[in-house]
Amino acid sequence: METIVTSKGQVVIPSQIRRKLGVKQGTYLQIDVDDITKKIILTPITREYVHSLRGKYKGKGLMKALMVLDSWSVIAYLEDEPSGQQVADLITGAHEEGIPIYMTVVNAGEVWYIIAREISEEEANNSIKELRDLRIRFVDVDWELTQEATRLKSQNKMSYADCYAAALAIVKKADLVTGDNEFKAVEDQVKIQWV
Repeated sequence: METIVTSKGQVVIPSQIRRKLGVKQGTYLQIDVDDITKKIILTPITREYVHSLRGKYKGKGLMKALMVLDSWSVIAYLEDEPSGQQVADLITGAHEEGIPIYMTVVNAGEVWYIIAREISEEEANNSIKELRDLRIRFVDVDWELTQEATRLKSQNKMSYADCYAAALAIVKKADLVTGDNEFKAVEDQVKIQWV
């Protein structure tokens, strides 16, 4: 197959190739050059590709902090959005480095009700199972966590569920993984890994 490069350096990938490789609007592509053959190599950065990298950096010490996921990052991962691929990469790296990943039951519940409302309760149950299969540790709510969440809620315009995610990151001294702009209000109190 052939395609033409536009004046802006853009190319159209034929639809049958896009379908075969799962490339859709918003899919990131890794671009490499094979210097020997003088070929351009495009690799779609899909969930499967991210999981194929498992172990590539094991023992290199790239991941150093515990991680907390909020519902935004989990929904992005489950819906296979571009930022969800970054979440998948962080999850894979954390597993390889033996770093725990946490999520409050409040945020897990938020994921469940969003999927149940948008799709079905069965799919919501499957999504929670997938999170457990990924060895994400659900943290029950106790008074220490509730007090920290309510302190954050009293000082910021954030949803109560988001306050629990931020509170867990504070209590665990962990990085919070999110793309939700609501968390900008607590950037001075929580280390955030933006996706």
